[in-house]
Amino acid sequence: MRSSMKLVRPASWSRLMRTAQYSLVDTMRSLIYRFVFAAACILSLSQAQAQKKQTIYYPNGKIAFEGRFQLAWNQTERFEAPETVPDLNQNLVFEERESMLNVYKDLIPGRIYEGKCRYYYPDGKLFATGAYKSGYKNGTFKFYYPNGQLGAKQSYEWGMANGLWESWNEQGRLTRSFHYKTIPESMLQSINEKSLLSRSKEPAMAVKLFFGREYEDFFDNSKQEFRDHWGNLAIFKEYVTKRLYHKAIKEGTFKVWQQGKPYLDMHFSNNIPVGTWTIYDQDQPAFTIVFEAGKIIKATDFLNPENNFGSPENLARKKEPARSIAADDVNAVDPGIVQQEEIFRTVQQMPEAGYDFNKYIRDNLKTPKSKDAAGGRVVVEFVVRKDGRIDKVRAIRSDKTDPALVAAVVKLIQNVPKWQPGRQNGRAVDVYYTFPVDVTVR
Repeated sequence: MRSSMKLVRPASWSRLMRTAQYSLVDTMRSLIYRFVFAAACILSLSQAQAQKKQTIYYPNGKIAFEGRFQLAWNQTERFEAPETVPDLNQNLVFEERESMLNVYKDLIPGRIYEGKCRYYYPDGKLFATGAYKSGYKNGTFKFYYPNGQLGAKQSYEWGMANGLWESWNEQGRLTRSFHYKTIPESMLQSINEKSLLSRSKEPAMAVKLFFGREYEDFFDNSKQEFRDHWGNLAIFKEYVTKRLYHKAIKEGTFKVWQQGKPYLDMHFSNNIPVGTWTIYDQDQPAFTIVFEAGKIIKATDFLNPENNFGSPENLARKKEPARSIAADDVNAVDPGIVQQEEIFRTVQQMPEAGYDFNKYIRDNLKTPKSKDAAGGRVVVEFVVRKDGRIDKVRAIRSDKTDPALVAAVVKLIQNVPKWQPGRQNGRAVDVYYTFPVDVTVR
């Protein structure tokens, strides 16, 4: 008896399988489309909420901010670096491990900005504009003075300085021109919690430069031929360490102007000082240093040639006899009796304030309120006595600064707290000290 069941031909079987396969693919494709569409709707809704434009007001009703942001809380927890964080209270180095990587900086929720934002002064005038990407500065930021004059343009890429940075004063004169590059991704990957927090070894110099560290070493030169230039070297050190942006690569020429005239020329290659750096006075070079392989190899003081090691003026000064106190000098031990004293200009360990001397001057200098008073630079010379007292203060150069301002600077320095004295052969000695003071009329 023959079976009534018919065998399916191979061709028919293939068509059946293809049909089933297509049906399954269509079903899966439909499910995927539905899932993606739903996720996209949810994501779009979330983004719309996060990027909702918001306006913040000052208590006086004026607008303080316009833009988009999302409040977020990005605290760093201890479990994120268990092998290093528990030991942070022991033998901290690298500036207290860069303040523990700001572990507790996010104690309150912060704002994740997105897109173009505008900031305003309390009186409603525009202060700054710029764009963000995922909370990071991205693009060109512009800053304005209250009078509407453009004060600065700064370019960023993912929060890092990138390109030309320029600043102007309220009269529209250029005051600064800097060039930065973003840090390469390979370098960014090497900067992490373990490399910075671990006490096993110090971070490489290239990494520490991104935190503003190590730059002091470029200018704290103890070689004998540079000791008399400490005042001018301090100007460069102060500016580089405290006024330049560090979380980027400094590249090319950095220029600074004061009152429309050149003040500083500095040059970097991959964050390292290179070439000839110059301090200007009345449009003319007043002091230069030359870098080679990150080291100062030459320094020249054009205004005080006696400070140039090996110069005829320098050699003549070293042969000067010890100075004497005149009979009418109020600093004499006993008026009427001539006393011999030895005051050094160069010693093995130069005197130092032991505190932020620049900040002390900024905080305590009282300038005249005259509208005609002109600011500028006052170079003062004084003696740091072996007991730390400041003595014999006088202005040796003032660059056409108002006489009242010069007198105010001299008076202030006459009354500063004691310094740490200079030392020669292990003993405290009296030392001449020269210091430049930049005076700004407020």
